[in-house]
Amino acid sequence: MPCTVIRPTGFFSDMGMFFSMARSGHMFMLGDSENRINPIHGADLAKFCGDVVEGGEREIGVGGPDTCSFNETVTMAFNALRKNQWISQIPMRVGDAALFLTGFFNKGLAEVMSFAIAVSGMDTVATATGTRHLGDFYRELASRE
Repeated sequence: MPCTVIRPTGFFSDMGMFFSMARSGHMFMLGDSENRINPIHGADLAKFCGDVVEGGEREIGVGGPDTCSFNETVTMAFNALRKNQWISQIPMRVGDAALFLTGFFNKGLAEVMSFAIAVSGMDTVATATGTRHLGDFYRELASRE
C-alpha cells in the first residue's frame, strides 16, 4: 500500500508551552536559543495533507509560513501578553547534566528532557506553507485571558 510520511517541523499547540511560561513572567531557555523553527498550525497542516495525498512522494517535510528563532518565538509570546521579557539562558551542559541525573529517578521525565535538549540544539525548518502566523496564534491566546 503506498504511503507518504509527512514530517511537520512543530505545531502551534507545542509553541503554546512558550506562551504558558511567558504568562508566568519568566522563561528559562536552554542553550543560546538561536536555532530556528517554522511551526505549522494544525489547520494548515490538515490542508497540506489533503493537497499532497495523491502526490506519490515518500516523505515530505512541512512547516508554517514564518521561520524564527526560539528567542523570537518567546519574544512574540511576551509581546502578546504585554509583559516585559525576562529570560534566563541555561547552558546546554547544565541541561545534559540534569538529564543524566533525572534518568536515575524518572525515566519518563528524562525522555521529555532528552527531546527538549535535542530540539534546543538544531534548526527545525522545512518547506513553508499555510496562512496562519504564530504571532496571531499567541495574540488569540492572550485575548482569552
